[in-house]
Amino acid sequence: EEISAKINSRTKIVSVVHVSNVLGVTNPVKILSKAAHDVGAIFIVDGAQSAPHMKVDVQEFDADFFAMSGHKLCGPMGIGALYGKRALLEEMEPFLRGGEMIEYVTREKATWAEVPHKFEAGTVSAGDAVGMAAAIRYIQSIGLENIEKHDAQLACRIIEGMKNIPHINIIGPKDGNKRCGIVTFTVGGVHPHDVATLLSEEHIAIQATIAHSHWASILNRQQQPVQAFTFTTQKKKLISSSKNYLILENGQATKIYRRHAEFISASIILSP
Repeated sequence: EEISAKINSRTKIVSVVHVSNVLGVTNPVKILSKAAHDVGAIFIVDGAQSAPHMKVDVQEFDADFFAMSGHKLCGPMGIGALYGKRALLEEMEPFLRGGEMIEYVTREKATWAEVPHKFEAGTVSAGDAVGMAAAIRYIQSIGLENIEKHDAQLACRIIEGMKNIPHINIIGPKDGNKRCGIVTFTVGGVHPHDVATLLSEEHIAIQATIAHSHWASILNRQQQPVQAFTFTTQKKKLISSSKNYLILENGQATKIYRRHAEFISASIILSP
């Protein structure tokens, strides 16, 4: 019902993330693709989060465009790849001008090189391309099916451990098999950066960004299927912290977060 309410005859483009980089939830791209094409819309998929973690077949879900980044494949930053159906790419005008993308030019007009070269204006970033190709070969050598299985095992284990820790709220599905390598949670009353600092002292690396925490907070309030990541600040305010305790706005001191950090370090996180 939600899809039919938002994708209709007035829709021209449908653009979705394949896997949310906030919650790790995989969107039903095959269903969304059909809904978009049924009304004549172009279907675009952001695959930055999915391409490094699962096998992707753009023809299976009939994507018109599929984008992915290099750095999430363990490659260089500042480079990625864009798949597009040839018919659409040939219809499109280049949005950048420069060397290598022109077939023939006069004072009055120019004709563009064939796809994909007409979209590659100027000097290409050859070093980044070599690095990204090496990263892809590395991912393939491990096997995407093995990566997907390992992601699910990690997510299931950490979720089961977190369920037993008070003050932690897991946002999104409680089934690790439904999350692509990301577990989103909040710690009641504690700022995400303070949580990250305490866990860092235990040599546990997490992502704690304000932008993602805002999305997590919004989704948590709306009680919708997940589309966010990391932590939120709730009612209590963290005034100060040390290695062994946190002082909250109500003046109470507690060692609970320190002890939980030790528990996570010893019992939940698996080695790669």
